[in-house]
This record gives sequence, structure tokens and C-alpha cells, in this order.
Amino acid sequence: MANWTKKKYFKLAKGFRGRRRNCITQTIRAVQKGLLYAYRDRNVRPREMRKTYIRGINAAVQEHQVRYSNFIYGLNNSNIELNRRSLYFLALNEPLTFKAIVDEVVDQTHIKRESSGKVPLQQGFDQGYVVSKIESEN
Repeated sequence: MANWTKKKYFKLAKGFRGRRRNCITQTIRAVQKGLLYAYRDRNVRPREMRKTYIRGINAAVQEHQVRYSNFIYGLNNSNIELNRRSLYFLALNEPLTFKAIVDEVVDQTHIKRESSGKVPLQQGFDQGYVVSKIESEN
């Protein structure tokens, strides 16, 4: 940091505590480290937000028995051009609109819906998967 005065360093160290704010050698180290973290985290923040969007879309899509990877594949092959951020906010705030988008993607690309793997109770009794406790004692 060429030609930086003490005044600039102390101005940047305004919120620091203890000697990191008052002593120039401590202040220089702390400010430079802080600027390094700020530069790094400006690049990290969009990555973290993208991960959050993907997790939210994945949860919302699974409610409609579709895998996230299949949904994104279908979205890219259909004529719907929405980014992950807008899909995330649709899933959060307008679930019916999101359901319509999922249904449209499934219809256009013929994606198979995943079954939940759960058998209804009566069907389980009929097929012999579930045995009532009373019948097993007899």
C-alpha cells in the first residue's frame, strides 16, 4: 500500500478494538488482513448464494417428485429461461407458480416423476407388506 498515511489506516480501522485501532503497526497489519478478507469474500459470496438457491430449488422440486438434476436438464431443454435465483424466490414465495413451471418442464421433456417409495396403508395390507398385530397372534 504505497503512500498510505497513518490517517488512512486509522480511518479504515475505525471499528477495530484495542491496540489494533490505536497502534500504527498493529493497525497496518489488521487493515491489510481485513482488506484481504474483503477481497476474497466478495468472490465467495456469490458461490454461497448459488448453493443456497440450489438447495432451495432441490427441496421444492422434490415435493413434486422430480429430481433436481432432471428438472435443470428439462429446464435447459424447454423454452423456459429462468435463472436459479428467480426459481428459488418463486419456490419460496409463489409455490403454485413454481408447481406450474415444474409441470410444464415435465410435460415438455417427458421427465419421469419419482415415486416416494411409500405404499398406502390399505394397499400394504392387501399385498401382505403390513400385517396387523391381531392377525399375527392368531
